[in-house]
Amino acid sequence: MSRTRTNQSHFFVPVQLSSLSRFPLPKFVINRLSAKDETARILSNVGWLLSDRLLGAAISFFVGVVVARYLGVEDFGLLNYAMAFVALFRVAATLGLEEVLVRDLVRHPDDRYAILGSACFLRFISGWLTIGVINMAIRIVRPDDTIAQNLVGIASLVHVANVFILLQRWNTSQVLAKHNVIAVQTATVAASLAKIVAVFLGATMVWFIWANVALVWVNAALLVYFYLASGQSIRQWTPSVDWMARLMRDAWPRIPSGVASTIQTQIGALVVGDLLGERELGIYSVALRVFLLLTLLPNVVCQSLVPTLVKAAQTSRDTFLESLTNLYRLTIIVYLSALFVIAFFASFGFAFIFGPDYRESGSVLMWMSIPLFVLFTSSVRMWFIITENLMKYAMYLAFIQAAVTVIGYTLLIQSFGLYGAVVGLTISGVIGIVADLFHPIARDSTHSLVAAITSFWKIQNPLGR
Repeated sequence: MSRTRTNQSHFFVPVQLSSLSRFPLPKFVINRLSAKDETARILSNVGWLLSDRLLGAAISFFVGVVVARYLGVEDFGLLNYAMAFVALFRVAATLGLEEVLVRDLVRHPDDRYAILGSACFLRFISGWLTIGVINMAIRIVRPDDTIAQNLVGIASLVHVANVFILLQRWNTSQVLAKHNVIAVQTATVAASLAKIVAVFLGATMVWFIWANVALVWVNAALLVYFYLASGQSIRQWTPSVDWMARLMRDAWPRIPSGVASTIQTQIGALVVGDLLGERELGIYSVALRVFLLLTLLPNVVCQSLVPTLVKAAQTSRDTFLESLTNLYRLTIIVYLSALFVIAFFASFGFAFIFGPDYRESGSVLMWMSIPLFVLFTSSVRMWFIITENLMKYAMYLAFIQAAVTVIGYTLLIQSFGLYGAVVGLTISGVIGIVADLFHPIARDSTHSLVAAITSFWKIQNPLGR
């Protein structure tokens, strides 16, 4: 983006930043919130994250349409089965370190090299172990399906690059979303072009899997480049036994929590594929693709405002809970906006864009609007759990959530088909919200959620300025 602008509109003004390029924002937003440099940094960070999600969603959606039309319902379903199978093990590969890394890098900036070095070492070991487990698991689940085995084996190689994907969390802790955006969008464009070329060349599904793997590798390489270009040094990363123990102590309870979250969004695709077949999975996958794109919106809000939430927690309990309620309000408003997107696709969008074979995806997505609300608010709840360091509570609850969700998915899909899978999306989140009411600390999150639902129009300055 250009650093100078001519003929500036009286409605937009550039925000001056000390470490980021100028980002145009509405004047009334600047006037109402603040002109302080820290506020400007956060506002610009939100802008970069929003542009990242919007651009990424637009590119992924367009390419997804082309690939879905090219492969057809059944092959597109098998492709999504392979990706969902690998995604099911993602938390084991990342060790649930992402959010804990952000928190510790904000709290202990002087120990950044020890923190990053320790996280890198842990990720390297877990990544390769996970690849081995994934390849053994697919041979157990589908022993006679060599195509699925090959697709999953290639897709599992994304975990090789996870070692340096953790630099996204460094950028988040430093409010440097710009670097994340440029890296991931460059990688997305490159992978998307590869898929378009594969379509024109009449390539098989294998090429599309390799394109997804290349996206992660290119993203990791660019993150390393930006990290080094900013004056940091990977050579100073020093794995520390003390920090590895501290990271795993706080992060390992996040693994079952993350597994429960992954099951909530991914196990449905696997059960649909195994019980109903690739065609039904193709219909479900197209609806789920739009559903998951919408769930990125609350993550944008939370990623940008979580440093403010953490600082509020260090100020006072009342300030923290008010900030939490306000974050819930903002998430609810974003959810209400997302309903317009669902209405478009549910009415005629899928048949018009993806083709008549995907018409049924519209009604599936319409019913997904219910679990969408649960997942939107769960993004805020997750950061409450992390800030309050309720990792063990989250771990025990996650075991219950995971078990009930798997059983629920299986029974519901057998009884109600695709619509049973939609109901299954809601199970884990509802269990978490209700269970919080019986925990002396976690109940504050549910109380804040209820307060936000009954007063979402009373949203205040989300930056607390």
